[in-house]
Amino acid sequence: MHNAGFVRLEQMKKIANERLDAFDMARRRNGTLAADANDIAEFEAVETAGKSRLP
Repeated sequence: MHNAGFVRLEQMKKIANERLDAFDMARRRNGTLAADANDIAEFEAVETAGKSRLP
């Protein structure tokens, strides 16, 4: 078995950073999608309000 089951500190840090980066990217992507959905809802509300004001 390579390294007898032990992970070197450098390897551990690299793996942890890669996983954190992937988690953070997914978190940001989900936050962006939620913000986009909120923006669309606001635009639709403004559109509806504007249509009701037309003569």
